Amino acid sequence: MATTLLVDLQEILRSLITEVGEPEEIWMFGSRAYRTGSTRSDIDLLLVDRKNEIRRNRLLEWRENDVTRRKVLDFFISRDGHMAESVINGSVLPHRADLPTELDAIPLWRNGSFESDGLWQHDVDADTDFKMTIIPTNFSRTLAELPGELARLRLPNTFMGSNWQSIAMYCSDVAVRAVASIAQLGRRAKCINTERAYPTDEYDVQNLLFLALKPWLPDLELSPMLIKYADQKKFADLAAVQSQLVIEVKFVKANDPSGNAQVVKQIAFLGNLYRQSASVKAVIILIVIEWDATGWDGSKIDHDHTDWNHSPVLLTRSISLPKPANGR
Repeated sequence: MATTLLVDLQEILRSLITEVGEPEEIWMFGSRAYRTGSTRSDIDLLLVDRKNEIRRNRLLEWRENDVTRRKVLDFFISRDGHMAESVINGSVLPHRADLPTELDAIPLWRNGSFESDGLWQHDVDADTDFKMTIIPTNFSRTLAELPGELARLRLPNTFMGSNWQSIAMYCSDVAVRAVASIAQLGRRAKCINTERAYPTDEYDVQNLLFLALKPWLPDLELSPMLIKYADQKKFADLAAVQSQLVIEVKFVKANDPSGNAQVVKQIAFLGNLYRQSASVKAVIILIVIEWDATGWDGSKIDHDHTDWNHSPVLLTRSISLPKPANGR
């Protein structure tokens, strides 16, 4: 059977006030305040400290000095009565007009004295490793940081970004990996192998990138939309997210200067074309280059035809095919 301890919260807070500092207010919130918590529930405490008397490091040291009884305490410190930061993990309670009211918190200490009707006695499971409350500081920022953290942990990630620029970059990274993976295909397969998978024109590349991006963009389609501009008509190569994301594919061949010059003109045309569409939010131009092509200044072309400052955002990226094992 689990061993429980009886925690006298008033006794513990008296020690805190004496040894760490005196906050203006102490409030209890969460499951313990609602009387719905179990012996495995932590005790969420909000310290309102407008005078900046409570130092985080000192409070953590005090907590560790009697970890058996104090490990159940999850402290949030507010310097203004509106926003509070967790002492344990740095998460933040959101900015509110009046934080204790929003939290339905119960007062334990105010105006230099304990509240007479505070909830003081709590049974605590002595063997529980209490997981303290984590609340994101800013949800948009948390989403933006999520891909990097998942990549660091080498975990799968289906979150492609929190804005069109990051989504475009993510898609282009998938394309780079897909093109590089051609050289890693097994040779024993009869149809899909390293030699057969090398594209020879932009239609091959469209199919390759369609297969690579489809798992990330479930509604991705080939040639799904028709754009009209200056009496010209153009079908998008690939489009997704209800045609808000457009992907154009170009193929640069070796020993074809005139054809490659035409590709540069087409890239400029595409940028102007999609600026006329209010529904398109991001355009990615992916240029796949034969491994032995020369004279293609990918860095300059990518730079000149990438634009993050206007709508739709425009990303141009040159991707070189890996050298075939047979050098063909």
